[in-house]
This record gives sequence, structure tokens and C-alpha cells, in this order.
Amino acid sequence: MASEGGDLWALARQQVAQFEQRSAELQLTLAAERDALEAQEREAKKVESERADFAKRAQEAEARAAAAATAAAELRGAADKAAGQHSLLQKHLEMLRGGLRDASTQMEADRQRYQQHLSQLRAALQAYEGHLAGRPGGGSGVAAAEQEAADAVAAAAGQAAA
Repeated sequence: MASEGGDLWALARQQVAQFEQRSAELQLTLAAERDALEAQEREAKKVESERADFAKRAQEAEARAAAAATAAAELRGAADKAAGQHSLLQKHLEMLRGGLRDASTQMEADRQRYQQHLSQLRAALQAYEGHLAGRPGGGSGVAAAEQEAADAVAAAAGQAAA
């Protein structure tokens, strides 16, 4: 039986050696798996950090887009207001131009009428001077010529006032 006992001890030592070898292999595998897991955790933290950065940048971009949209709306409002004011100013300018044309036409008509009255006054003055020159110096003739000239001046002044 001693040989059986020796075989058992040899078998037990062999199994212990196999278990130790298997244990060493499993420890290596476990260390490799632990390293891989730590690498994955680091990668996951990196990805999470990048995701947080992207989310932050996206939020900032949305805020800038909202600010730009608000600014664009304000600019559109200002442009609409300016367009309205421009239109109103154009209407006023056209009214002023029309008034200027009317005033210019009226001034030209007045100038022609005054020129006509001036011509009539000059003709009356020449007629008066002609009466004075043609009369031999009698008092009653001069008075009649003066009255005739005064009537012509009054008639011209009446037309100018009209």
C-alpha cells in the first residue's frame, strides 16, 4: 500500500502543481482584464469629459444663436422703422417739391404781372411827360395831365393789388 500512498502523494502534488499553474494563469488573465477594465474606465471618463465639453459648447452655441436671432430681429425692426421714416420723408420731400414748383410758377406769374404793370406805369409816365412837353405851360393843362397820370397809376396799382 505504500506504493499506493506514494502514488496518491504524487498525484496530489501533481494536482497542486496544476492548480498553482492554473492559478498563476488566472492571475495573469485577471491582471490583464483589470488593466483592460482600467483602460476602458479611463476611455469612458475621457469620452464623458468630451461629451460634457461638447454639451457645454452646444449650449454656448445655442445661446449665441439666440442672441444673434434677437439682434437680427432688432435690426429688422430698425430697418422697418427706417423704411417707414424714409417713405414719410420721401412724401414730405415730394410735397415740398410740389410747393416749390407751385411757388415758382406763382412767382413767375407775379413777375410777369408786375412787369406788365411797370410797363403800363412807364407808358403813363411817358404820356404825362408828353402832355407836359406839348402844352404851352398853361396851369389848367398841367393839372389835367397830372390827373390823367394819377388815374393811370391808380388803375395800375389796382391791377397789381388784384
